[in-house]
Amino acid sequence: MPGESIFVRVHPERSNRRNYAMLVALQKENGLVLSQNPSSLIEQQPRESIFGTWRATQESIDRFFQSLSSMNLTQAGQDALVVFDWQTQSPAAECIAYTIPRSYVASNLFLTRIVGEGSLVSIESEYFDVKRTVNITNALNTLSNDDFLHQGISTGTFSDNELIVRTVSFLPNIIGNGNGIPSSNEKVTLERYYLSDNGSRLRLDFSLEDPAYIETSFAGYLEFEPVADENFYAYQCDIQTSSEFMTYE
Repeated sequence: MPGESIFVRVHPERSNRRNYAMLVALQKENGLVLSQNPSSLIEQQPRESIFGTWRATQESIDRFFQSLSSMNLTQAGQDALVVFDWQTQSPAAECIAYTIPRSYVASNLFLTRIVGEGSLVSIESEYFDVKRTVNITNALNTLSNDDFLHQGISTGTFSDNELIVRTVSFLPNIIGNGNGIPSSNEKVTLERYYLSDNGSRLRLDFSLEDPAYIETSFAGYLEFEPVADENFYAYQCDIQTSSEFMTYE
């Protein structure tokens, strides 16, 4: 209510260049605590299909991005990483969605949904309302397309409840391969989605090649837990709000 006092728990920005914080929880005067608690969304019933809504586990997110940040970079990749400044160059400030693998970073907070649509499969994320369309074929396309898209062009196979997706033809991206690590139009990703732990989890095996910035191919995996479909929401990025963090000193 207007005028009500609240107690706020936050993660403060540690940099001396900015003065802001990310909200963790708040407590109202009547003692009610409001917080984002993704674990409360998890369904206990095992799934029989990869289709549906999923949330990545924090453990797999941490492991994946620790490995990603340890990739062996080419000289061009190293040079780009040194000069990158998140506060002035973040595409998120302009509501430009991340691409894989960088887009996985918040999949423990923003849900992922896989939907079958005839000969197409869509992989959707709440984060920036991304919808990637996979053309299901009998074999993975090994040829690059003459057209380039921000999220790339994806082809895949689906058999025995296993989805394999190959994505090529990415537009060059300043953080396409990680924080401060660019990607080129030579970037190729391979994703394999399948059920594990008797249907209680979805596993994503991921590999990445981009010889312009990465010396050797990267491989890692993520694990997801099932979430009810009705918990999937639109992000509806607002540029003014999204760029707010860049204005604080």
